[in-house]
Amino acid sequence: MSKDDRQRDDVVRLAADLHDGLLDAAGLERLRGLLAKDAASRDVYVDYTALHVLLASRHEPALQAASAMEIAVRDESSDFALKEEPTSAVRTVATLPIAFRSRHRLMKLVALAAMLLVAATLPWWLGSSAQPKFVAVLTDTSGAEWFANPPGVAPTRLAAGCRLQLTAGLAELTFSSGAVVVIKGPAELELVSPMCVRAARGAVRARVGSDATGFVIQTPTADVVDLGTEFGVDVNEVGATDVVVFDGAVVLSYDVSTDITTRQRRDRRRASSGDATMQLKTGEAVHVGLEGRVSRIVSVDSERFPVRAGGSRVLPVDPVIVAVHDNIPAPDSSQYYHIVHGGLSEDSRVYVDRRHEYNGVDEVGLPEFLLGADYVQTFNADKWREELEISVTLAQPAELFVIYDNRLPVPTWLSAQFVDTGYDVGIDELMFTSAHPGEPLAVGPGKSINTVHSVWRRVVEKPGVVTLGPIGDHAPTVSMYGLAARPLRPLRDDPPAASMHAALNQLAGIPFKLPSL
Repeated sequence: MSKDDRQRDDVVRLAADLHDGLLDAAGLERLRGLLAKDAASRDVYVDYTALHVLLASRHEPALQAASAMEIAVRDESSDFALKEEPTSAVRTVATLPIAFRSRHRLMKLVALAAMLLVAATLPWWLGSSAQPKFVAVLTDTSGAEWFANPPGVAPTRLAAGCRLQLTAGLAELTFSSGAVVVIKGPAELELVSPMCVRAARGAVRARVGSDATGFVIQTPTADVVDLGTEFGVDVNEVGATDVVVFDGAVVLSYDVSTDITTRQRRDRRRASSGDATMQLKTGEAVHVGLEGRVSRIVSVDSERFPVRAGGSRVLPVDPVIVAVHDNIPAPDSSQYYHIVHGGLSEDSRVYVDRRHEYNGVDEVGLPEFLLGADYVQTFNADKWREELEISVTLAQPAELFVIYDNRLPVPTWLSAQFVDTGYDVGIDELMFTSAHPGEPLAVGPGKSINTVHSVWRRVVEKPGVVTLGPIGDHAPTVSMYGLAARPLRPLRDDPPAASMHAALNQLAGIPFKLPSL
């Protein structure tokens, strides 16, 4: 028998013992080790688990009434906490909607669900009977106003079944599983377990580390299962759900039926596997309507999902950038533009789909006129869209800035509408290549600057929409441009002598002859 065959047999044997409740602590560690380091072992485990669940569903009435994913959160009296399951052992699903019309596809989803179930219920199978009396702690609030039965002053322990009705302000919960949830009022939330909450309405932002992978937010129209991430869920007054992923990935399941009420939809989904599922990853956002139709969310405001309840920063009285749209066809993208009000500073994130950060090119720091500006986290992947048009809606007269890669030729739309200020901005790039395996980001200006971008300025004297174009032909290593804006007022200082880059752009007969938009 080959080494691979022996390893496969080990995975099957250990998985069988795990499902039968016979696996001891040593066997559990052995199984985790195999899944963490070997893709083939994970495939074997997925296939075995899928078969186990499907066979059980034919003979166990409980499994005929609920999918494995819902079993992981169905027992509302439980107090399980995911503590040790490695995220590398979780197999993701496809990035596009999957209708449950195929046995093969069902097996894949059930396998994923079963793995989450296994991770979430390991303490039961290992004989742990410890049941804490609470599932979360109210750890912070800011301007919180409660409709009824206020939970108390932070820190306050909260038990399973607790219903929170926040009419205004912010509240932060830390679950015993390690998940941290920030609620923005008005909102209604029920605590189900350390790994599950139900959101009836309002905005919720969850930060979920590896200890709480599998954390679930249920809404009237969708279930959102975390795969180790930071994400937001917003439920409107009729039950439609918006899901936004800031980092990592989630699995979204939703019902596509159109002839049932919100309550019937919610109750039916709790007792069945639902009709469709999709995975969302960093920088993606969708809206799930009452009819089960999924659509892209084009832009997300930073104040919609506050990062924390306490220590809120001072925001501009009136926002400058209020919306961003593009001409990307609906089926081609689920990515969103992140509008950050008053947020541009050292180490600000540049893109929704990359962890790169803005910094000053030297110790002097970012140009003073950019500090505290509204800015837009664009998608770096948009650099490949040759026909791209981005429309920025300004709510007041403003100075609009384009932060443009110096390695690129200047397109006509940019030189015709904007003027190079002569100032530059650096970008600290988080590398994930063989040459730079996870090189960390530096903190502060003038450190670890990978690329330099010019700051172009346009005065917009009236509120309205400004349309921008693509970056044109380029090498694979260049970056997409960024956007920023501030209320219209003169620059505090005259810009320095224009850089050679700016001077060349102002010369008559400049050779850059890209088509006009």
